[in-house]
Amino acid sequence: MARGGSVSIIDNILIFLGLRSKKQINKKHEWDEEQQPKEQLPRYTKRTFYKGYYLENSSGDIDNWSVRINGKVMTGKLDLLQKSINWFCDTKKLLPPESFEVKEIEVSSSDRLDIEHHGYRIINDSSQSNGWYTVINGKLVKGTETLIKEKIDEYLAYKLSQEQKQNEPMA
Repeated sequence: MARGGSVSIIDNILIFLGLRSKKQINKKHEWDEEQQPKEQLPRYTKRTFYKGYYLENSSGDIDNWSVRINGKVMTGKLDLLQKSINWFCDTKKLLPPESFEVKEIEVSSSDRLDIEHHGYRIINDSSQSNGWYTVINGKLVKGTETLIKEKIDEYLAYKLSQEQKQNEPMA
């Protein structure tokens, strides 16, 4: 019998059609201790399609995708492989995915200056007078410290006036 004493629906259909006997089914389902499969997680191959190429991940590791481009197999992170595919589609030249990896530049904290103005962080990495920058409303603003402070003040005044217009009752 199968584990748990039940026979599958497919086996019952095969018995009904006369293609298998109960003896064959019972023999198929007998498990010996040595033959019993060990507990393993099922292995699935993940596939995704990107610009005409199949990217596969058979190991289950997040950073182990592979793709065949122009007969050459490349492996690496999914986003870097997609950049390699983009590059090949645009230029018809292969570049390995490692060439698209962003290298982090270390900036020593002693060279970096930070100022806070009305909740906005203004940063200078270069120690130059016009090397200041910040992000206001999702936009990068660069320039001198005083110019950026003026832009922050202008934005806050504009935002306040917009809120007051919305809160005014309509006549």
